Amino acid sequence: ECTLKELFTVALPKQLLYRDLLFTVPMMELDLSYWPVNDAFLKSLADSKSNHKNITLLHIKFCTLVTDQGLEALDGCRSIKSLDISDIQNITDVGVIKFVKTHSKIEYFNLSGCQNITGTGIEALVMGCRHLNTLEIAQCNSVSDYAMQAIAGHSKIPFAAKMKKVNVA
Repeated sequence: ECTLKELFTVALPKQLLYRDLLFTVPMMELDLSYWPVNDAFLKSLADSKSNHKNITLLHIKFCTLVTDQGLEALDGCRSIKSLDISDIQNITDVGVIKFVKTHSKIEYFNLSGCQNITGTGIEALVMGCRHLNTLEIAQCNSVSDYAMQAIAGHSKIPFAAKMKKVNVA
């Protein structure tokens, strides 16, 4: 397992980070795509004692060790407005639904290549995240035409997301 401290003091090259700044200056945006991020790391990021719990952008594309439990652990990071979890096969509708319950202000969500996401998860996003304006679902092969019709139909519902962009290609 990889904790926040281990990731930044062992996994990342030391010349990229200053250890003293890491734990005292809060990070607002964090792109760890392709790094060995796991559920324990996300839990430590969202911990109530973490300086980084007010993060607004988290991109963990192709972090294959992350599961639904990792998404659920992010409930302590309620300021996230941009989340990229593309190409993570361990993420399912269950994780997305739990994430949506505590992150209704998200604006950008990338689920591209997440093969276990269906219309159920997409509908939860559209209905639960009123501020969502970009949804990336390219190569989500489990998302049906019916789900796409549901996305289009939600634009007429008063409290549903009014998306500007849905990428399905």
